[in-house]
Amino acid sequence: MSNCSLIPDGIEIPIGNVTLTGLEVGIPTPSNILLSTAQDLWDSTNTLALVNENGLQKWYAAADPTSDAYSELKATFDLTDTQMGMITNWLANFRDEIVPTLAKEQMGLPADPYTLGSGLFLGMAIGGGCLAALGVVVLILSRRT
Repeated sequence: MSNCSLIPDGIEIPIGNVTLTGLEVGIPTPSNILLSTAQDLWDSTNTLALVNENGLQKWYAAADPTSDAYSELKATFDLTDTQMGMITNWLANFRDEIVPTLAKEQMGLPADPYTLGSGLFLGMAIGGGCLAALGVVVLILSRRT
């Protein structure tokens, strides 16, 4: 967590051929999250922390401010609605921007998994459509004789 006092533009995160920046909470607007709270958020022994599987699921559920997860996390970590919004927005951004890039690099894929999946789906759909059309033609031809 950051209040943009040390690195105003954010930490550069090199992942393969890509360098990502500005993904920290508190850049460019200070989060004012206490250091002790930030430490709790990253404590893997805390079942509600961002680095605990159970905690991460709760944080994803907390994207809905009317959810029980939102209320529980807000009270547990003594966060304001603004701070909760900063964290849940950061988490969604991390999931959408960093995770696909990490997966691409770790698995040695030619594209991130979402792009690759879309390409495979299109390829399969087009191939399946061609096979279906060929099947119809064969069926029609077989009835002519």
